[in-house]
Amino acid sequence: MMQALKTLRTGEFKPHVVYIKPPGFNVLRETRSAAYARSTFDENSSRGFTDDELAEMIRSGQRIELHYGHLFDDVIVNGDLSTAFEQLLVVARKLDTQAQWVPVSWVV
Repeated sequence: MMQALKTLRTGEFKPHVVYIKPPGFNVLRETRSAAYARSTFDENSSRGFTDDELAEMIRSGQRIELHYGHLFDDVIVNGDLSTAFEQLLVVARKLDTQAQWVPVSWVV
């Protein structure tokens, strides 16, 4: 994913990047437990996330934001699924209704 951002953002193509950021540890644990989210770290087991896995999600998110945050056009914290989804819809509607940058070669 991270290399894809560098590859996609060129003089010819400027994608609109929305970063879905994990919430703080307690919110992440509570919301994933309430949603019966299953771990993807262990493909042989259908189980909830461990505290270590949740902490790793947050650390990974922080690394992504540190190194690639300058490429993000919008950041949505995924603390509450409904709220995050609504925020994503707002971004999508904005992109659908506002003028966007495109290379001049696309419109000539």
